[in-house]
Amino acid sequence: LHPMGGPVYRAGAGTAGGGPATTGSGSRKASEGGLKRAGVAAPGGAAATIIQAISTGSRGPSGGVVGRRIVITGATGLVGQRLVRLLAVRGDEICVVSRNPMKAERLFGAKVRAHFWDGSSTHGWGPLVSGAHAVVNLAGEPLAGGAWTPVRREEILASRLRATGAVVDAIRRAAPRPTLLVQASAIGYYGQGGDEGRTE
Repeated sequence: LHPMGGPVYRAGAGTAGGGPATTGSGSRKASEGGLKRAGVAAPGGAAATIIQAISTGSRGPSGGVVGRRIVITGATGLVGQRLVRLLAVRGDEICVVSRNPMKAERLFGAKVRAHFWDGSSTHGWGPLVSGAHAVVNLAGEPLAGGAWTPVRREEILASRLRATGAVVDAIRRAAPRPTLLVQASAIGYYGQGGDEGRTE
């Protein structure tokens, strides 16, 4: 969602990994080339869709957006971990906003700057949004943390609403505002598989 009224990108329609996003853009091809040279598989699924949105949100002289500050909530989840590693290869400045910044530092090391947040307010991290190129909101109660009881379903929804409200508040207060907000939440359907392993 472009904060200034531009296009809406929806990432995560399907499983968290999904199939590769298709695009003919030069920035996507250049990004994939850089990832292959660095020994990282070309992106696919939700992470690829998010990178595509970030790359096409604003273009520099080389045709892509690399080396800009990206603020990410929910970076320690399945999609977030892959996204951070792909963006780090591109050379972006990554600010991870997490309820567990120590976990983020263990996962990503020097690739990120980790900041604490409570999952429902801008306290302690809101100023990071000012001047950022993009904000990626992946935050919310983990879907695989237990049985989906009525209480747990309510918390899954409420956690996403609280997080989104905080992100929107941070963008409203930012000066200058980020070019792009990408809001993503996976909807995975795997069918009847018993004990059979399932990949992305």
